[in-house]
Amino acid sequence: MTNTFLHWQNFALNSSVVDQDIGFGVHLDGNDFSISGVYFGSIDTFNSMIAPELLRGILAPNFQQVEQVDWITALEYQATGGSMTTLSQPLTGYDLHDNFFAKSLVSPESEPLTSAALTSYFNYIIAEGVGAPNPWFSIINLYGGPGSQINTKDESFAAYPERSSLWVFQHYGFTSSATFPFPPAIEPFVTGLSDAITNAQPETTFTAYLGYVDPSYTAAQAHALYYGDAVYSKLLALKDIWDPERLFWNPQAIGA
Repeated sequence: MTNTFLHWQNFALNSSVVDQDIGFGVHLDGNDFSISGVYFGSIDTFNSMIAPELLRGILAPNFQQVEQVDWITALEYQATGGSMTTLSQPLTGYDLHDNFFAKSLVSPESEPLTSAALTSYFNYIIAEGVGAPNPWFSIINLYGGPGSQINTKDESFAAYPERSSLWVFQHYGFTSSATFPFPPAIEPFVTGLSDAITNAQPETTFTAYLGYVDPSYTAAQAHALYYGDAVYSKLLALKDIWDPERLFWNPQAIGA
């Protein structure tokens, strides 16, 4: 699996096949893995140029599906995890909840993931994830690469500092919404997924993504990992102006 992901990483950095029109991610859960995404171009170009390079040199996939769809259908496909079911839009009685612990990891484009880090990661999954006591999954999304529209902006554009990232990992362990107390084994297992990478690549500064809030961080850790000093100082100045009494608050909030 290490060599497969290294190939996909090289693919993601290859400007002859990757530009602003493509986005993809990897999903794995200890039992299988898949790669999926969207290409805003012709299906002929994808099938003749992009797909062959994406799959070059790796084991033949068990299943392949490429469809040409319109914009709304593509959004529905992404939102439903590929099931192509109609999205529910309840006006009242919304009761969809998850009982989970999540952790994220942002890797910089200037220092791509190493073979040692990926081997450590997949070895951890083999040793601990295949028989994990609770269900889990990891999503590894491409944020960088040639033509990345995330990385073309800077910190003045929005309160998001990660404008030089390559991959964003979401590690997610969950249980039934009715389970109480929350199973104690989930948090250390999910934390171990991130640690398997960072401990094997100590020379790289990894950060985190606010979209996958990690409640185990202190306020100071969250501010540093989610925002960085420059963005956080701007947000704190705004907080002091518009919410000096800290009415809007949580344990990792600006100003906490």
